Amino acid sequence: MERRIKAQGDLDGACFLYTLVNAVSCLRGRAISAGGWQRLVGAIYDPRDFLNGDVGTDRIDQYPDLIAKVIGDYVSLLDRSSTYRVERISDLDHRSILTRRLLSRNSVLIVATQAHWFAVVDVDQDEALTACSVEYLGSPSCYVEEDSTRLQRRYNSRKCVKELVLAYRLSI
Repeated sequence: MERRIKAQGDLDGACFLYTLVNAVSCLRGRAISAGGWQRLVGAIYDPRDFLNGDVGTDRIDQYPDLIAKVIGDYVSLLDRSSTYRVERISDLDHRSILTRRLLSRNSVLIVATQAHWFAVVDVDQDEALTACSVEYLGSPSCYVEEDSTRLQRRYNSRKCVKELVLAYRLSI
């Protein structure tokens, strides 16, 4: 049967915003407060920029430096007690993810495919362990969160690194 009742994520394209929340939560080791979320949403100049029903960044996709600036501005709203540095990684490839050099206790990767944003929180052999905002929507009865072995970070999806077609590559 086709689902007709809409759920969060069906129309909003908010994966970019949820990726930032999940990345900062991962680095802090605790959830973002409702106040942090309200500051983030309140700072959005034009909701069409991030709640447009598509990838969530279509209006600024051609400006990667602007995306990095927006990420920096928005993560500081989510957690005002810490300082975050956003670095655009122009040479990120599958091998550099797998060597783990970019993922440490103090960093996560914020990446996008052509259709979706998510946070890579750790790697395990040839898989990226991700915090992905749409996993729950896909199959709530099968939804599982686990802690990674190496960095002890919560993830809800495993993605084969070599199959990722990365559009944006940022690290915080």
